[in-house]
This record gives sequence, structure tokens and C-alpha cells, in this order.
Amino acid sequence: MHMTEGNIARKVKKLINKPDEFFADSPHSALQRFGALLKRGAPTVASYVSRAASPTSAHANDGQGASTSSASSQAQHQDRRIENARSAEYADDARKLAGFAVALAATDYPFASEGVVMGQPSYRSIGLEFLRYFIKWGELSPEDDVLDVGCGGGRMAAAIGYYLSPSASYVGFDVHRGSINWCLDNISTRWPNFRFDHYAIGNSRYNPRGALKAESFAFPYADATFSFAIATSLFTHLTRQEVRQYLAEIARVLRHGGRLFSTAFLMTPAAEAAARHGTPTIKFEHQFGENPVQSLEQPMAAVAQHESVFFADVTEAGLVIDRIAYGWWSGLRTSNGMQDIIVLRKP
Repeated sequence: MHMTEGNIARKVKKLINKPDEFFADSPHSALQRFGALLKRGAPTVASYVSRAASPTSAHANDGQGASTSSASSQAQHQDRRIENARSAEYADDARKLAGFAVALAATDYPFASEGVVMGQPSYRSIGLEFLRYFIKWGELSPEDDVLDVGCGGGRMAAAIGYYLSPSASYVGFDVHRGSINWCLDNISTRWPNFRFDHYAIGNSRYNPRGALKAESFAFPYADATFSFAIATSLFTHLTRQEVRQYLAEIARVLRHGGRLFSTAFLMTPAAEAAARHGTPTIKFEHQFGENPVQSLEQPMAAVAQHESVFFADVTEAGLVIDRIAYGWWSGLRTSNGMQDIIVLRKP
């Protein structure tokens, strides 16, 4: 059915007025639903959402109608004030929705070239899916200052670029020089507030000749620089001692109240049971130091963390757990992503 501008506007308005409903959806269904709207009229939707998300729109009519003394006018004025209050309450969610709409509607979305870390065909879909996670569970704001630890080929940065305010900042660093060079050429040139740094940290999978050791690497950023940190598909390639160091450094550079959105393969009794009796995507049948690994030939290709040990290191770093959403890597039945999602906060 052809979607008129009015129909699209009404559907988007419904999403804006019921953000709890929108953000409660599973990522895939929300992407499909909103993506379908955008495909039918992307410019109209993006424009409408931007107008609806304007900070001034919530109070555009505030104070009007007070001059009349009629009961009906007073009632209308009261209704308007209630409506404006609701609009103000939803303003932050509406702005987030606007940024997400722009990312989904983008016709110039960057696509990582071959040889870039995480530059596979799902580069865009995974980036958009995690942008949903960042907003829904990590409370990512367009005004956040973001640190992306192990940013690879900018899979998260490409999606976040459409979302962050120009006054916000993004810094990503990685051990893979080719990926950082690609990000500088293809992402920083679009968004000047996006910076990418390369550090020669050794990793048998991504930088075997790196001279720096991850277990003692001090992030070259000042204390309390960032309000949001990302570590997706990072702890899945680090040993326990390296994870411990990175957690401590992330906590140091986060401001109070800042969040860390991370993913991992957490080894739990439930995950072990599911792996034994089900059909896991990844099997951790070997031990490499303190960590279960998929392969001894390439131990850093897929690394699991014992949950109890990981949580102890989280506490030692001065972070607290906000949310855990277990993934389906072990065979657990869940609608979340493959890896386990752990959102941490600096009190």
C-alpha cells in the first residue's frame, strides 16, 4: 500500500509519543518496522522526526489561551499544558529516535573495504543493530563523548556518526593500522569530531608484531574524559589479565555516571549446560591460561571469560553492573545478539 506523507507522519508520531513501546521492542523487529517506514518515505520520515524532536517543539504552545475566561478555553489550556508536559517528558527519546532515523535512512552509509577488521557484508546491519542496543540499554545520548576501545574498521562509528551531535566527540582506537587508516579516510572526513588512533599493542590475531603489552597498556587519555565507552567484540579476543587492565583504564577515563557497553562470551553454568546439550555456535573446548578458548592454534580468535572472575575484575575497577543480556552463542534460547551484553556504570 502506498504510504502518503500523512500516513507516515502519523505512524512516526505514534512511535515518538510511545517511546517506551518503541524501545521495548526487540532490536530486529524494531529495525524491520521502522526501516520499512523509511524505505517508503525516508526523507519525509527523517524530516518529520527531526521537527518533532526539536527542543522547542515541546513548548511551542505553552502559555497560549490563558487570556480567555471561558471554562472550555481553560479546559483546553489545561489539556494543552498536559500535552506539552508529555512532549517535554518524551523530548530526549524523540531526539534519540531522530538520530536513529537518520542512520537508518542514510543513502551514503560507509562500507568498509576488504581487509578492514569487521568489514564483512553485515557491516551496516550490525552497526545499526548495536546503535539500537546503545540507545535502548546503554542510554547513549546524542551529546555523549564516546570512547570506542578496539574500534576495528569503525563498524560502530559508522552508525554513531549519524546519531551524535556535532558538539559531542568520538575517539576510537585499535591495534590494526589498516583499519584505523580506513576510518581516518572514510569516517573522520565526514565527521570532524570523530578521531581514530592506532597503538602498536600486541595481539596474536590482529597485530602479532605489536611491541606494547595489552595487560599493562595505559590509555593515553586524561581521567574523566568520556561519558560513554564501547568494547564490542573486544573482550572476546583478550585474556583475563588484559581484560582486567582494560576495565581499570576504561573506569579511569570515564566520568562519574558514565557507561561502558561491552560484549563477551561469559562462561556460566547455564552456558556450559546449553553448550553440552544443545548446538552452540562456538565451542570453548580448550584452556589457554585462565581462559577457555575455541582453538589452541589461534587462541585469540575466540576467548571466553569466566563470569565470576569477570565480575570480580569489574568490581575491582570500580564499576557496577547495570544490565546483562545473555546471547545465543552457547545455545541458550534468547532473542538477544550472539554475544553476551554487559552494561557497566561508573558510580
